[in-house]
Amino acid sequence: MNQVTKLTHMYIETKNIPKVVMEQLISNKNKIKEITNIYKKKDIKVIITAGRGSSGNAAIFAKYCLENYCGIITSHAALSTRTIYKNNISLKNTLVIIFSQSGQSHDLIEYTTYAKQKGAETLAFVNDEDSDLAQIADNVIPLLAGKEKSIAATKSYIATLSALLQFVAILERDQKLLNALTNLPQELINFKNFDYEELLNHMKRLNNVIILGRGYGLTVAKEAALKLKETCGIHAEAMSAAEFMHGPLSLISQGIPLLLFLQDDHTQYNLEDTICKLKTIGANISIIAPRNILTSKIKSSANILVELPNSIHPCCDPFISMQFFYQIVEQLSISKGLNPDQPPFLKKITKTI
Repeated sequence: MNQVTKLTHMYIETKNIPKVVMEQLISNKNKIKEITNIYKKKDIKVIITAGRGSSGNAAIFAKYCLENYCGIITSHAALSTRTIYKNNISLKNTLVIIFSQSGQSHDLIEYTTYAKQKGAETLAFVNDEDSDLAQIADNVIPLLAGKEKSIAATKSYIATLSALLQFVAILERDQKLLNALTNLPQELINFKNFDYEELLNHMKRLNNVIILGRGYGLTVAKEAALKLKETCGIHAEAMSAAEFMHGPLSLISQGIPLLLFLQDDHTQYNLEDTICKLKTIGANISIIAPRNILTSKIKSSANILVELPNSIHPCCDPFISMQFFYQIVEQLSISKGLNPDQPPFLKKITKTI
C-alpha cells in the first residue's frame, strides 16, 4: 500500500475551504443577482436537480433549501430515464439545476441538453467554467474552488453548498440567511483546527458504520459515508434517522455503530428522542453537533460527543460539520496505510452515461 509521508492534497484543500467560500461569496454576488432576477420573472413550478457523487450529495442540501425557502417542489433526477430509457418527460415551467465539478460527465450533459429541448430553464453550478456542461446550460454559477488535485472532493463540495445557499438567499431576499453567509467564512477559519483524536481512534477500529442525519444534515451524512468508502475502505451507509427507525433498526443487534450529525433547527427535537430510544436498546452512538443544542439527554446518550461551535444558522451547520469530518477522514485513510488523494480504481473525472 502507498503510505503517505507528506501533506496530502486532501489536507491542503480542506484547509483552503474558508478562503474558497469567502472569495466565492464576494465574486458571485452580482452574477447571482442577475440570474435570480431572470427566474423571478419566470413561472417556475418545479425544480429538478442532477448530480453524481459529492455533487449528488449537494443536491440533497439543495432540495431542503429550495423547498423550505422557495416553496417549490424539488426532485432529484433519475438520469437514466433519459440517458438509457430515452423516455420523454414534460419539463414545462421547470428549472433544472445541475451540480458538477468537472462539467464533463456524459449523462449530465445529455440530460441538460434534453431539458433545454423540452423547454426547461437550465442552471449549472460547475467548477470548470470552460466545460461542455457550462457551455450548454442557460446560466452558470461558478464554484470558483480552483483546481482540486485530490480525487476525493472536499472544497468543491463545500463550494457547491455555499453557492447554492447564496443563490437561495438572494432569490428570496432572506437577510438573516445573507448575514449568516457573510459570517460563515470567518466561522470556518476559526474552526480549522480542532481536537478529533477520540472520534478518530474510535473509527480506526470500525469496518462498518451507519451515519444518520435529518433535513439539512442529511447531505453531511451522505457525504461523510461517501468519503469513508472512497478513501478509507470502510463500509458506511447513510440514511435519514427517521428511515433508520424502520427496518434498518434491527442492525443494532449486529453491533454496528452509529454516527449522527445534528443541526440547530426543529429536527434536533426529533433526533433527541431518536437518540434516547437508540441508547435504550444498546446502540453505540457518536454525535457531532453544535454546542448550543446539546441537551443533557443527548450528552448522556452519546458514547462519543464532538461539540462544534455554537450554530450561526441551521443551513450553515453542515459546512462546519463537514470541514471537521474531512480532517478525520484524511487522517483515518493515512492510518490505514492508504492515500486519500488516490483511492483505488477511481479517477478525478468520472464520465457515466
